[in-house]
Formats: sequence, C-alpha cells, structure tokens
Amino acid sequence: MFVRTACRSAGLAIVAAAIPVALLGGSVLAQTASAQNVAESDAPAQLSALLACRDIGDKSDRLECFDRAAQQVAKVRDSGDLLVADRETVEAEREARFGATSNVDPWLGDNQLAEKTYRLTAVQLSPTRMYTFTMDDGAVWQQLESASMRPPKAGDEVTIKAGIMGSFRARINGGRPLRVKRIR
Repeated sequence: MFVRTACRSAGLAIVAAAIPVALLGGSVLAQTASAQNVAESDAPAQLSALLACRDIGDKSDRLECFDRAAQQVAKVRDSGDLLVADRETVEAEREARFGATSNVDPWLGDNQLAEKTYRLTAVQLSPTRMYTFTMDDGAVWQQLESASMRPPKAGDEVTIKAGIMGSFRARINGGRPLRVKRIR
C-alpha cells in the first residue's frame, strides 16, 4: 500500500511503499492510498522523524537529529521504498500513462486525465477494417468498433477522452467519436 504526502509549497510529491515498487512496461504493480489528502501522521516514519527535528530547541541536538533522520531518509530512498519527484515529473508521467491498461496513478491517486490530444504519426488498417493508430508520443491505440469515416492519415489530430468503466473514445479531426483501446 502506498502512502502519499503532497508537499504543495515545495511542489513535491513523496510516495513511500511498504514493499518496493515493481515497474513493468510502465505499469506500477501496487495499490494507491484512496484518501485525497494524506495527513502528516500517515507520512513515512523517516520523513516524520526528519520534520520532527525542527522542533528541537538546542542547535547541536537539532543538527544531530537532522543528521540521523537524513541518513534514514537516504537509506529508504536508495532502497526504492521512498520515491520523491517534483510536480512536473509527476504530471509528465501521468500524461504519458494516459489510457494504459493499468491506469492506477501511484502519484496522484484517482486524479486521472480526462482527455488528451495527439497527432497521428502512422495509421494501419487491419483485414477486419479496424484501424491501429500510432501517436506522436509513441502510444498505440486500436479501433474497437466499425465506423464509416474519412480514412485517417499521418498528421491528423486525434482527441481521446476517457469514458465510464475504463472505456475511451477517439475523435479524429473533430469527427464522430469511436471506441478505442490503448495497446502500447
């Protein structure tokens, strides 16, 4: 189970895992905390200990406390049990994962993208007359339903919107929506 602590003033997101996070093909195999805002008491013990050092009055004791706590934070960070990233990195990862099969966002929980606009770089037509679209960021989407439409081509604009129950709809150049799924 992940514990999220958002340090909004510093623009940081800190995630600690009870077990190391396994990344396979861009999918994170772990559950996220469902609470929107995680209380500081739920923060990793090492981070809480570091923050508690601020309250020590004596300068030498405070410095000793910070040194001890910083060693512990470095230890869990180096082991992979504590992940730290700035907001820009988190947002970039979130956008890159849009439509992925495992759309659980370990950084931002349930706060998922609602839509994303791409440029087509390649289009393939299968023998069953279904298109496979390669987007400008490398994402590959597949058409799931037959639809009469102008044949798409490289350079066309595609907007994909998230629907209910994990579904997605694509509009090519503002045309009618068609069901799609991300395959890569």
